Amino acid sequence: MRLELSGVRKAFGKHVVLANANLDVSFDHVLAILGPSGGGKTTLLRIIAGLEYPDAGQVSIDGEVVDYREEALLWYRRRLGIVFQAYNLFPHLSALENVCLPLEKAHGVDRKKAHQLAMETLERLRLVDHAHKKPSQLSGGQRQRVAIARALVVQPKFLLLDEPTSALDPEMTAEVLDVIAGLGREGRKLLLVTHQMGFARRTASRVAFVAEGKIAEVASAEDFFQHPKTELATRFLEKILKY
Repeated sequence: MRLELSGVRKAFGKHVVLANANLDVSFDHVLAILGPSGGGKTTLLRIIAGLEYPDAGQVSIDGEVVDYREEALLWYRRRLGIVFQAYNLFPHLSALENVCLPLEKAHGVDRKKAHQLAMETLERLRLVDHAHKKPSQLSGGQRQRVAIARALVVQPKFLLLDEPTSALDPEMTAEVLDVIAGLGREGRKLLLVTHQMGFARRTASRVAFVAEGKIAEVASAEDFFQHPKTELATRFLEKILKY
């Protein structure tokens, strides 16, 4: 998969989050987007997902420029799977109903087929026994796996994951990271914003380091962690890996 950004800028009021961000990267499985808090990682991911509009510049996926007009974005978003920090599950619906929802409402799949596809996806993520439970009856790790199932069930072109373990305790974090690592091994294309450095190092094929509103460095995971090229990345790794 090839991801290109050219002169992408995004500001919220007077606060410039991304300033002339440029990127041209091809990756086999997992692109990890790393960097300090407030550096622009999540905004970058949301622009790629079509959830935020760039003020300037363009984004292209495999040579296809993303059209940020609303009618085009509706079609574009249907081709993606997005997993957020806070699950974003509907509390009044069961796990199964949450997974069925995008199939029925966004993709027009009939209820019987949607139920079949949702159950297959839940089974794959070891959630069949919890299919009829509401989110409040699930652990944090289970809720996040339901969110991943909901993103996967539509057979997306690629998955975008924004700090998917940030709200979880260590045991649940490991549970969700195992699922994500498995998706990468299957050949799924993943764009992952994460603060889990060890996981990124083991799982990512490429790393994009985002800091101070720009993409400061792009490298293989091995090269980035062993031989960062920029002072920004060197300082970040020294700080984050100190303990």
